[in-house]
Amino acid sequence: MVNTDKTICRMIASMLAGYGVKDVVISPGSRNTPLVMAICRNPVLRTRQIVDERTAAFIALGMASGCNRPVTLVCTSGSAVLNFAPAVAEAYYRKTPLIVISADRPRAWIDQDDSQTIRQHGVLGGITQASCAVDDVTEDVGFQNRVLNDVLATALHGRRGPVHINVHLSAPLSDVTESGDNNDFSRVIEYIEAPQVISTAQSRRFAEYLHGRKILVVGGFMPPDARLNKALGDLAALPQVAVVVEALANVHAAGAYNSPSAILSGLTPMERSDLAPDVVLSFGGALVNTQLKEFLRGAAGSETWCIGRNETTVDCFRTLSRRVEIEPAGFFPRLAGAMAFLNRKNGSTCGYSEKWRKAAASAMASSADFMSATPWSDLAVVSHILQRIPHNANLQLGNGMSVRNALLHDLGAFHRVDSNRGVSGIDGCVGTAVGAASMYNGLTYAIVGDMSATYDMGALAYAAMAPGLRLIVVNNGGGGIFHFVGTTRNLPEKDMMVNSPAPPLRQLAEAYGLRYFSAGDFGSLAAAMNSMAHRSPTPAVLEVFTDGESSAGIMRSYLSRNNLTNE
Repeated sequence: MVNTDKTICRMIASMLAGYGVKDVVISPGSRNTPLVMAICRNPVLRTRQIVDERTAAFIALGMASGCNRPVTLVCTSGSAVLNFAPAVAEAYYRKTPLIVISADRPRAWIDQDDSQTIRQHGVLGGITQASCAVDDVTEDVGFQNRVLNDVLATALHGRRGPVHINVHLSAPLSDVTESGDNNDFSRVIEYIEAPQVISTAQSRRFAEYLHGRKILVVGGFMPPDARLNKALGDLAALPQVAVVVEALANVHAAGAYNSPSAILSGLTPMERSDLAPDVVLSFGGALVNTQLKEFLRGAAGSETWCIGRNETTVDCFRTLSRRVEIEPAGFFPRLAGAMAFLNRKNGSTCGYSEKWRKAAASAMASSADFMSATPWSDLAVVSHILQRIPHNANLQLGNGMSVRNALLHDLGAFHRVDSNRGVSGIDGCVGTAVGAASMYNGLTYAIVGDMSATYDMGALAYAAMAPGLRLIVVNNGGGGIFHFVGTTRNLPEKDMMVNSPAPPLRQLAEAYGLRYFSAGDFGSLAAAMNSMAHRSPTPAVLEVFTDGESSAGIMRSYLSRNNLTNE
């Protein structure tokens, strides 16, 4: 087969396929020509071309999280790789395996005032799991193969995450050779991990320690996991355990509460104090909910166990006593069995689970009453939208007020719920949704604010790759969260933060061949949602117009409905 004459590029393409990569997002250039040739001519790899590197990286992030497989990014030399950084940082904290491959000039020309010769190797060092630099002149291909194996294995095993491969390439860049697979040193070294399951003896020791204590299991964002769902359901059935997770944890377990914002904001300080745990078993990523974090930080005398592979000490609640470096699905099933056995053997009179049941029922009832009487606003709009999204759909939530409004509702019936909460940045929400929607056969609804949409308008150029995408933009005049949080809402300079150019969504939708809807009241919103629920060969954009100032006031009233002031 005729291919690039760069052995290192053929090796990389073959190894990507060997490590399970199926999708490669390419941002075109000149220096990456041999990489593009090798990848496009590998029959296993599917390619997409996305010119803007920043958008390309967020779309790749959405693809990787949506299919739970590694996705590769390829760019040319110079500043191109720097544009990957925001999405790579998000991937790092979401433990998502992005494989970044940047083409580079020969090492001898770096810092020599030649074109596109910046210091690329290590430029993503703080937000990648591993990195390496290889080239097309090193004769020891066995050494280069070993280095590549090391980096690729790091992306996919242990604490998964992004990695960076920087490839120094010299001219000529487009020469070809007749090269069969047998000529490429593309060995893939098998990586066999030690079983990541807590031992039976250790689970019994933990169960004995926890017996008689009030246990609160708390979950942040993570992909769905059927094994974990069953274990958490078993734990939630125990009288001494309550399971409280955010919807982004994608936990579908009987007895688990997935709207802590709505529950905690509906309780009096005395009721909250009565729910304080003795031990918190924490898993998943960072929490969105301020009320939950403050509740746990204020639980006097409690301790926290952090469950999962983190490689750093995560003490978000300031009560950490144990780091358990085992994935939640390898920890909770045996622990649940051991705790249930002790209950049957010794009995349990703890009523902690029942306290949470009563508190949650009361708080959710007051939440429903408030929602039913809420006038047209961000809160009411998101509530009506969520009621009209098919439950077999995936849900992507923007940052700021979009995710906060949505998490006040029980989202347990949805297929999957995601948000870029690793870094919690405003950028890339639309691009991530485009990527995720392209990997799911059903519908993917994305709810974002107008400022987030404006920041990520470039992603709409690629929305056609995801016909199941339903993008909903809540246009409240820009930066709704700045109307809400105490830090900014009373500042004279607030207008500098909230006023942004209105996104030209109608014009952009027409330009890119997307269906466009708009809504300014409940009737038009219901009609638009009904229209978007039908499958079609093109994505749809819905723009909903609200007032940011009044919406922020309504949210504050909701959160203080029992005289609480937490934001």
